[in-house]
Amino acid sequence: MGRELFLTPDGKTLYFSSERAGGYGGRDIYRASLSADSTWGNVINLGDSINTNLDDDAPFIHPDGITLFYSSKNKNSMGGYDIFQAVMNPIDSTFKNAVNVGYPINTPDDDIYYVLSANGKTGYYASGKKGGSGLKDIYLVDPGYIGKKPLTYLVKGKITLDNQPIEAKIEVVVTSKNNKKFTETKSNSATGNYLVTLPAGAIFKLTYTYKDFPARTLDIDASAITDFTEKEFNIEFNTKPDTAKTCCKRYCETNCCGYTHCNS
Repeated sequence: MGRELFLTPDGKTLYFSSERAGGYGGRDIYRASLSADSTWGNVINLGDSINTNLDDDAPFIHPDGITLFYSSKNKNSMGGYDIFQAVMNPIDSTFKNAVNVGYPINTPDDDIYYVLSANGKTGYYASGKKGGSGLKDIYLVDPGYIGKKPLTYLVKGKITLDNQPIEAKIEVVVTSKNNKKFTETKSNSATGNYLVTLPAGAIFKLTYTYKDFPARTLDIDASAITDFTEKEFNIEFNTKPDTAKTCCKRYCETNCCGYTHCNS
């Protein structure tokens, strides 16, 4: 009935709902991991702290990597689907103590598909509550979380070549964990814009590459952030400085050509 799966920001973990055999009943929420051969495996049921004998659906993991929102018809619901929040234990990757987010978000009607902005300030969801324009309307909630605010470090910017937008590769590693690869993404080919969301508690290195141009890097220390943090970092590749290195010294000193066609 709509969104039934969600991919984490690092692209390595998939949360989804399924009615497969072996669950607790109805739809259950599962987690799968991306293997080295680019296939999905290690499928794990999130357990009875999340799943019930009724339908549990629409998982969403906040960019902080540990805050889960989902909808459930369990016994603690006001009626139909209610939205719940749970936080992952980083030691064993389990979710405990799911909390119903309560009224006025939840109602006796279906309330589902909750998502939370990266800064934790705004939530969005669909509801069949009275007063809407149809079967389900989209609502905004502010603030969008319960309890401790999710912590994330957002890096965004634009990547260009000679002031024109390009599709460049961005690789992110966790330097505080022996350069373990965190994720890989690309800038938008039409606009050059990119967006990388990093969880709190680690130090990262972003490496920007485009064709044969020298790579650019950015170090981000998110190990001790206490609030949502945002940084804008634009990358400008330029053909003139990169090709000037092959010019002969005598010609370039007198003409400053900066191009590879000059002769000694």
